[in-house]
Amino acid sequence: MAGEQPAPLSASEAAQQIRDGVLTSEELVQACLERIRALEPKVQAWTFLDAEHALAQARAADERKRSGEPVGPLHGVPVGIKDIIDTGDMPTENGTILHAGRTPRNDAAVVAMLRAAGAVILGKTVTTECAYFAPARPAIRTTPSTPRAARRAAPRPRSRRQWSRLPSAARRTAR
Repeated sequence: MAGEQPAPLSASEAAQQIRDGVLTSEELVQACLERIRALEPKVQAWTFLDAEHALAQARAADERKRSGEPVGPLHGVPVGIKDIIDTGDMPTENGTILHAGRTPRNDAAVVAMLRAAGAVILGKTVTTECAYFAPARPAIRTTPSTPRAARRAAPRPRSRRQWSRLPSAARRTAR
C-alpha cells in the first residue's frame, strides 16, 4: 500500500480495498497484529490471540480471491470475538477461571456468519466474568481521594428493602 497504514481503516474501507486489490488480507492482518503488539501491554484487550492462525486464515482468504472464488462482504477483514461467544477453534472461557481451557466444538451462529462473510477471526477479547460480574482483567484500581469521591464510588442500593438491610454507617455513606 502506497504509504497508507491499513490498521486504522474501517471494516468497510478495508473490505473495499481488499476487493479492489489495493490491499491483501495478509497485509491488513499483519498491520493489525503489529498495532495490537504495540498497544496490548497498555490496553489489555485480548484474552486469546493466535497470530499464526490469523495469518493462515488471511493467506487462505487471499488465495480464494486469487482463484476467482466469490468473496463475502467481510472478505479478509480481521475481527475480534468477545470471550463469551463460542469459537470452535479457540478457547471460550467466559472471563472466568471456572471455564479455563474450555474449547467448544462448534462456532456460535454469529461467528459462523462472520466466517461465511469472509472475516478473519484474530482471537478473543476480554469480557466481564460470565458477561455479568466485574471485568475478568480489572483495570488499575485507585483509592478515592476524598470522602465525597468514596460516596460516589460506593454501590447504591436500588430498593427500600436493600436500604433497610444496610448497617446505619453504610446507609450514611451510600447517600
